[in-house]
Amino acid sequence: MARSILFISDDPFGRGGTEYGLLQTALGLTRERWSPKVIVPARGTLYQMCIEAGIETRVLNFYRLPRLWRVRKHLPVDTWITIILNGWRLKR
Repeated sequence: MARSILFISDDPFGRGGTEYGLLQTALGLTRERWSPKVIVPARGTLYQMCIEAGIETRVLNFYRLPRLWRVRKHLPVDTWITIILNGWRLKR
């Protein structure tokens, strides 16, 4: 049974060495042993490359939660909510 391995990228629009390295590493894994999964923050170049390569890819937006509180300078409630939500999302 293949074990899952998770790759996380914070730049969905890049086309540089890091993105190609992530893709090549995921493709180079023995599929009988490993099941690569990629998380990107938006649908961009890396997302498209992974989908075309047949790698399970999901979008998990780390950065763009709305900032609804004006007290952020003194009490960054949205930052704490983002951290908690993303922890829960990654666990799922």
